[in-house]
Amino acid sequence: MNRRGFTLVECLVAAGIFLLAAASFSAIMRNAKYQLSLLPARTKAVMAARSQMENLSGQAASAELEVIRVEVNWLPPHRPIVLYSLRSGY
Repeated sequence: MNRRGFTLVECLVAAGIFLLAAASFSAIMRNAKYQLSLLPARTKAVMAARSQMENLSGQAASAELEVIRVEVNWLPPHRPIVLYSLRSGY
């Protein structure tokens, strides 16, 4: 049997697959845009935490081995940035 063209069911299945792919791509792009909008604030927070860590690391250690913990709250709904370092008195 010689058929030309596509049936209505084939077109609907193809359209459904296309819409599913487009919706997935849209969600991925929306998330990427959101993450990029947070990047400047996060970069500033990481730099502030590193600066605090350097200031604390430069001080004399009072014990054989100390744990230095620096926490920076960068945006209220997000988890704070926490940096850890070890310092030795030797």
